[in-house]
Amino acid sequence: MAACKFSSMGKPAKCKRNISDVSNTSIEDMSTLMSDLDEIKSKLVTKGDIQTIVTSIVKEMLLEAKNVMQKEMEEFKSQQEEVKSQLNERIDKLEKQNVDLREELARKSKSMREMEINVNQTSKIATKAESKANFNEQYSRKTNINIYGVTEKERENTKLIVCQMLKEVAEVKLEENEIIATHRIPAGKPGLPRPIILKVKNSEIKSRIMKQRSKVKSYGHGLRLADDVTELNIQLLKRLSAHHQIEQAYYFNGYVYGRVKGGSKRLRFGIHTDIDKKIKKGHRQPSLASGYNTNSDSDDE
Repeated sequence: MAACKFSSMGKPAKCKRNISDVSNTSIEDMSTLMSDLDEIKSKLVTKGDIQTIVTSIVKEMLLEAKNVMQKEMEEFKSQQEEVKSQLNERIDKLEKQNVDLREELARKSKSMREMEINVNQTSKIATKAESKANFNEQYSRKTNINIYGVTEKERENTKLIVCQMLKEVAEVKLEENEIIATHRIPAGKPGLPRPIILKVKNSEIKSRIMKQRSKVKSYGHGLRLADDVTELNIQLLKRLSAHHQIEQAYYFNGYVYGRVKGGSKRLRFGIHTDIDKKIKKGHRQPSLASGYNTNSDSDDE
């Protein structure tokens, strides 16, 4: 051991260690250091340990990510299935609605076709009825003559006035027994005398009078003779006169005729005739001597 000396103050002075003590201490310190180093070394992580740790961490992260993704995929798939189910349900409803609408459309189309057929049939019936009514009305006026320009008088005898006028102006002697009726038309043009309708017994008497119509017209004073034409036939004559392909439109013996421009062809027209179509087809007019055609629809093509 090292010897210790006391100081003059009676306190122990520092002991001086000998070489042996120093050597032992150094060995002990070295041993402790080595022990600490071994402990530190044992606690140090090797490269392999790092790889193992990293691999483990990565695996855990990947597994966790996989689980998260799998969960999200399952949720997404569930949502998709729900959406798909809703879409399928809506599609089913729409398909059913579509079928119902198709059936309804088919019913409506059928109903429309039936209505169209009925309307066409009704229109044809109405057209035919109107044509026949016009024909019958015109036929009832077959022996009528409208006399224009005869001055009106109070308490006049129209039959006597007509006979005197025809004798003096037309040089036609008309017996009273050849006359069925005479009367003024209820309404006339303002400022002019109302026309007189003369109805004679037959067409021969009427023809005898109408042959002098030019003479009556040339007499002046507004006197003139005209056929008693129905309103529908008057409108037809106006349409024909305004047509660019008709040169002349006229009434004769119960029918309305039109002469096509650029030729001598005459066509007979009804009140419902398609004028352009009639001209294009170029039907020949029936003979004027054939008399009245009881089929009033024959001209309405």
